Amino acid sequence: MKTELSLVDQLGTIKAQIAGLVKQEKDLIEAIKRQILARDGEDNGIDGVLFRAVLTCTIRESIDVKRLQAERPDIAAEFKQSTAVEALRVVARKA
Repeated sequence: MKTELSLVDQLGTIKAQIAGLVKQEKDLIEAIKRQILARDGEDNGIDGVLFRAVLTCTIRESIDVKRLQAERPDIAAEFKQSTAVEALRVVARKA
C-alpha cells in the first residue's frame, strides 16, 4: 500500500534536498575560485563543456542603518519603508 506524503512532508523533503545541494554548490564555488586565483592574473574564467564560470570582484557599498537611526533618526524615519513579509518555517518532527 502506497502512502502519500502530506504537503508539509513533501516540502520538508524538498528543503532537505535543497540544503544538500546548497552545500555542494558552495564547495564547487570555492574549488573553482581557488583554481582561478591560482592562475595568478591569467584569465578569470574556467570553461566546462556546457558552462563557463567567471570570477568578478567588485566593491559593494551599503548604508549602516543602525548608525543612521542612532545618529540621524529624522532622516532614517523619512526614508523608512515597510513591507509585509510572510514566512513558512518547516522543521523535522521529533519522534
